[in-house]
Amino acid sequence: MKNIRIGIFGAGTRGRSLVSPFMMLGCDIVAICDTREEELEKTAKEIGGDVAIYRDFDAFIEHDM
Repeated sequence: MKNIRIGIFGAGTRGRSLVSPFMMLGCDIVAICDTREEELEKTAKEIGGDVAIYRDFDAFIEHDM
């Protein structure tokens, strides 16, 4: 069975609070989106691996999730 692939919209405190629970459930976080560069960097670092980073919501929605 394949893991569920998800994206997180909003990389601030609330978005980062979703990372651990989703990962513990075996989900693959494949994309994050936020307009704040600093928050994107923090969340991407917490996720690790090859996560796509978006600053534009329309581009984020087009990601293969």
